[in-house]
Amino acid sequence: MLQTGAQSAFAQMLNDGILTDIVVNAIGGSIRAHRAVLAAHSAVFRCMFSHDLREKEQSAVDISDMSSDGCQALISYLYGTLSEEEFLAHRSELLFAGDKYGIAGLKETCEKSLIDDVDTDNVLERLQMAHLYGLSALKRTCMTMLVEFKRVHRIPEDFREFARTGDGDLVAEVMESCRRQGYLPPWYDLASAGRVRNQLVLVPKKEDDPA
Repeated sequence: MLQTGAQSAFAQMLNDGILTDIVVNAIGGSIRAHRAVLAAHSAVFRCMFSHDLREKEQSAVDISDMSSDGCQALISYLYGTLSEEEFLAHRSELLFAGDKYGIAGLKETCEKSLIDDVDTDNVLERLQMAHLYGLSALKRTCMTMLVEFKRVHRIPEDFREFARTGDGDLVAEVMESCRRQGYLPPWYDLASAGRVRNQLVLVPKKEDDPA
């Protein structure tokens, strides 16, 4: 990852433990850092340190929904020292952090990376991530793969589980997109489907129904 001159200087100070003034507490460990670096990348952190909040008074930020390794990857990103290997190992946590703390560049980097290696095996997982975090480019990629390339027919069991447990609006959107392409997954009997609150309710075919 490319570093700016300021990032390089702060990274050296962090490495040497010079003037660190904030402790980031995560699951399994704590990491020292500089408020200025965190605040420069995130309006959320900037707000914490600019007002009379607990984080400012205690010189500590509690990130109780990230592992210490994931949090270290986040700090490394902010200082411009994150390796590709470390990024890929903690990509899901970094996406979560980018969304939670409003770090647009990190969120965009994660989205591009997720697009690069989307495939039939992970397309439904990626689609749900795109829906959850508002990643429009990733969502378009997944929808194209599922609907236009008809990969939905290659993963019947995974799609059944997605239809059963996934977000109702997202499931309905996939089914409607299939319908517009002129087909529907064969394991659903849309003739007996109902509509509840304008959402498509999918009714699986019975085992003895004709194909």
